[in-house]
Amino acid sequence: EWFTFYETPQLNLLTVFFGVFFLVPGIISALKNVFSPRHYSNSSK
Repeated sequence: EWFTFYETPQLNLLTVFFGVFFLVPGIISALKNVFSPRHYSNSSK
């Protein structure tokens, strides 16, 4: 069993929720940093 971090399903849902809640903004900011050009603030279309 890979996804049984805790014995109760409620704690598993909380773990997944907080994991997504903290990982998604980090991934989005990382993708913005990768795909945005360095002179992005200067060229506003």
